[in-house]
Parts: sequence; structure tokens; C-alpha cells
Amino acid sequence: MALCHILRTCRHRHKRAVQRRPRVCEHAINLLRALHGQSGAVTVSGGWLRSLFVVGEIALSIALLAAATVFSWSLYQLRNIDPGYTVSHLLTFGIDSSTLGKPDPHIRNDYENIRDRLVHQPGVHSVVYAMEGLITNDQSGSNVTVSGYTGNDTELTPDYNWISPGFFSTMQVPVLAGHEFTAQDTATSQKVAVVDEAFVKHYFGGDTQKALRGEFAFGASNQIEFNIQIVGVIPTIRATTLAEAPGVPFIYLPYDQTYSASGKSSRRHPATFYIRTSGDPVQLAGTVRAVIHDVDHNLPVIDLETMQEHLNGAFFDTELMTALSLCMGGLALALAGIGLYGVLAFVVGQRTREIGIRIAVGADKWNISTLVLRQVGVLVAAGLGAGLALAWVAVGLLKRGDNNLHGVPLWLYSLTGLVLVTVMLIASWLPARRAASIDPMKALRTE
Repeated sequence: MALCHILRTCRHRHKRAVQRRPRVCEHAINLLRALHGQSGAVTVSGGWLRSLFVVGEIALSIALLAAATVFSWSLYQLRNIDPGYTVSHLLTFGIDSSTLGKPDPHIRNDYENIRDRLVHQPGVHSVVYAMEGLITNDQSGSNVTVSGYTGNDTELTPDYNWISPGFFSTMQVPVLAGHEFTAQDTATSQKVAVVDEAFVKHYFGGDTQKALRGEFAFGASNQIEFNIQIVGVIPTIRATTLAEAPGVPFIYLPYDQTYSASGKSSRRHPATFYIRTSGDPVQLAGTVRAVIHDVDHNLPVIDLETMQEHLNGAFFDTELMTALSLCMGGLALALAGIGLYGVLAFVVGQRTREIGIRIAVGADKWNISTLVLRQVGVLVAAGLGAGLALAWVAVGLLKRGDNNLHGVPLWLYSLTGLVLVTVMLIASWLPARRAASIDPMKALRTE
């Protein structure tokens, strides 16, 4: 009897164990389904479309920030260029008496009267003028024939400008050899010129003393008369533009030799004045207008400004493009950050139950944060790849359209990329923190 009782007890316990085993397996299967089913639900529920938008926003922000980097670096380079003369304490303005139909002697008298009156004003060191203003992108060029020089078919065309005596000393440009113009260089005297180092290098092999004995003439002919004597050599300066490095030979001629010896000429005689002061040149602006009005009240004053303000105007296009690209790049970066935050918040909301189960079975906050940040890495990597390709094309087109844009060092591009990654990490921090703080009991009740 005792043996039969033991056998019945063993059969009963074995039957109960067999009945429990499917339930345990069923719970395990349900747990796996919950983990895999929840993660798969995100993909099917349309999150891919939002992710695609985020990737596009990241790529666009990279391209715009790359363009802003190019413009910013070019602007920085422009602002640090040494033009070859001193721009501080310098006031400039333009006038043109020839537009009033005056003959050459009257035009010269107007300019000399203005110069004489201004130079005697308190705080004024010197006053000079030139036909073409500095850094105006206005160029006057002509082919020349230099005595003893044999050119070729690809000969350079030198630029030239007409200046008054004392121009280089007023602009604080050193005369390397010879001398600058004097009051004796007139329409009836020997024609003379001052050339720059680029001219000497090209036509005289860099021999300054040989250049001072040289002669040349404008035009090209076998019977040409060499009627212009070189009397001085100066360093090569940025006379027409800041953006392009000077390389074309430059010739400076006496302004008085633009006038006709007969007193009648059909050419225009504009003049850009430069006033070197000891104090703030802006304080002289009212005096300049009063002096010109006294000389001829019909004579308009053009672009009365300091030389620094004039140079700032030369930066305007680059400054504008820099500001626009920075604003657009910043906006695109902000939208990308907001979009990434939205996608991650959506993902965390969809996977709340899965995350709760992971926490329940032992996942810590770092594991959960990594789960969220893994998706961030995928989106940012995709955006970076597309953005770098787009930026490469955009920067190439910009440089092709504007030769004045400077190459950007690699570290600056890397800094731009670091800013983007930082913004993306900040945008993903809140969803990742929320995911790591999910209460597993509440998550398991979430459908």
C-alpha cells in the first residue's frame, strides 16, 4: 500500500510539471515577441520618412555651413591683407570738373585750388589726387614697348594711373629707387613715369638701376619713339582690388601730363583726392564740402569717406554672402536638431514597452541610452555622408564662380563638423534621458 501511494504521488507531480512547462515557454516566447515586435513596429509605422527628412536637413546644413566657412575665411583673409600703403588717418573723395565742360587750364586750377586750401587746414599733413581711385576695380591698361626688351605673343598689358606730385609720400609708399613726381613734371616737360617692382621684374629682369635708365612708349610699332623716361621705382601695391594678388606691371604717370599743351583736350579728367590727417579724418568732412563749394558750387562731391570705410565697401559682397550663408546654415542646423529630437521622441514613444521589458530583465541606463544613440549615429552618419558630397559640389561651384575665394584649412572644416555633431548630441540627449528613466511597471502596461 505504501509503495502504491508513492507511485501515485510521483505521477501527480510529473503531470503538474509537464503542465507548467508550456506556460513558462509561452511567457518566454511572449517576451521575445514583445522585444522584436516593438522594435519592428517603429520601422513599419512610418518613422523612416521622418528619418529621411532629418538626414536631408543634416546634409543641407553641412553644405550651407561649408559655404559659410569658405566665405568667412575669405573675409578674414581680405581684412588682413596689407595693401602696401597706410589707410588710417586718410580721407578720400572724388570730383570731376571736366563734366562741367571746362577747358584743361580751368580744370587744373580747380584741383590745385582745392588742394592748396585743404593742405592749409589744421591737422592736414598733405593732399594729393589721382585719376583712378585706389581699390575701385577700375583699370586702365595699354600695351607698351620698352627699349631693349623683346616681347612675345602672350605679352602682359600693364595697368596705369595718373597721379599728382607727392602721391607716394602721402600714401606712405616707399620709393625704392629714383624719385617721385614734382611740380616740374608738366604737360610741356619731358614725359616721365614711376613703375612698380612687377614692371621692373618683367621688363628689366629685376634690375632696378637698369630700369631707371630705361625708356618706353605706349603702343607697338617698329618705328615707335621711346618718349617716356622711368624716374622711380616703388613696391608693387594693391592699386585696383584687394581680392587679387598684384602681378600685372603698373605704371604711374604725372597727372599734369594728361592735359593738352594747347589747353584743349577731349578727354575726361576725374580726380580722387586723398587727405592725410593727424587726427580723425571724419572731422574734416564738413571743411571739404565747404572748400569745394567755394571753388565751384556746381562741382559735386562723390563718395566722401575715410579710406577704411572705402575698403570696408570693397568687402561688402563677401560680408553679405557670409552673413546669408551663416544664417541659412544655422537655420538648417537648428531644423536638423529639432527634426532629430522629433524622430527620437517618436521612436522612444513607440518602443516604450520594449524599453520597459529590457529594463525589467536587467538593462541599465547606459544600455538604454546606447540603444537610442545608436539610431542617432546612423542618422548623423547618413547625413554626414550626403552632406559632405553636397558640400564638395557647392564649394567647387563657388570657387569656380569667384576666383577671389580662398582655400579653407582642413581644421576649420573639422571645427564646422564638430559643431554639427555637438548640436546633434544635444538634440538626442533629452530623448535618450527619457528612455533611460522609463518605469518598467508602467511600460509593461502600455499597449
